[in-house]
Amino acid sequence: AGGWGWGHGFFGETCCMCSRHMGSTTLLFAAGDYHHFYGSHNASWHCNNVCEFQCSLKGGHKFGCYVEQDLLRMSRRYGNRGNFQILHEDHSGSLC
Repeated sequence: AGGWGWGHGFFGETCCMCSRHMGSTTLLFAAGDYHHFYGSHNASWHCNNVCEFQCSLKGGHKFGCYVEQDLLRMSRRYGNRGNFQILHEDHSGSLC
């Protein structure tokens, strides 16, 4: 995963991804990293319930909740397009 700038997470860990438009460019960035340690709900459920709010705090809108393999596919799909920019935070031990 390191080649695309993503961390390596725990199985089922989910990343809240946001988008923000800047001119003709769409920025994609992470707003939260969720795992299965939240109690009765899984990481995907928790992410889907708070992601839009987390994105709004960072000036964006929810792009979606993704697991590690989804993030790698997203990087391959959007990473080389001129109208998209994927911002990575430099975390050790976290997925996004």
